[in-house]
Amino acid sequence: MITKTDFQRGGAGNLVKYVRRNRAQDTGHKVPVRGPAGRTLTDQQVSDFVEKSRDFGFERHIIVSPDPRAGYSPSEIDQHTQQLMQQELTSNPTMDYLYGVHSEDCHPHSHIVATGREAELRMDRQEIQRFRSRARSQFREEERLKERDVDREQERAEERRKEAHEKELDREARKEAQPDRELSPEPDREQEPEMDREPDREPEPEREPEPERDFGMGGAQ
Repeated sequence: MITKTDFQRGGAGNLVKYVRRNRAQDTGHKVPVRGPAGRTLTDQQVSDFVEKSRDFGFERHIIVSPDPRAGYSPSEIDQHTQQLMQQELTSNPTMDYLYGVHSEDCHPHSHIVATGREAELRMDRQEIQRFRSRARSQFREEERLKERDVDREQERAEERRKEAHEKELDREARKEAQPDRELSPEPDREQEPEMDREPDREPEPEREPEPERDFGMGGAQ
């Protein structure tokens, strides 16, 4: 939990413009601001507040920024800020305030603008420390962080379980996709009967070629 505050002389017109400014959207869109009752203030009511701050001549700016790990939504920060300010500032007779929640980034936080008599707006170190302690108590930040840590651990355990299950399924799928390596035994074949073969014969000896005969006519010269 981060809480910052400062005290200045003068009207709160510029500070209220900053609180109402929405940096995430076009310049025509304004962040809703609420009063002590928690209701959204109209432009006229905001103007009346700024005029009152000029009459008093003092303003106090308070920022309440819970730990982002706690995961507070803008609506939760709005609700806790309203309850915190009702406990802290409504007992001062002349004090008036408005607040708005900035949620355009990953660290939602609230801005409180207070005005009133100087004696009611001043805070010493002990009062600032007490305010910070009450802010943490109101937001239940420590309990929230512990709960979130448990939730994150459960989420991580569930992710590990899913990863292990997916790996097991992958192994099963690869096993099913492998071809069968063992061949089924072939059926016994009947032995074919041997065919009768003629007995081997000795090769005949080679014969010398006969001399050529003279078939000429006898006695002819």
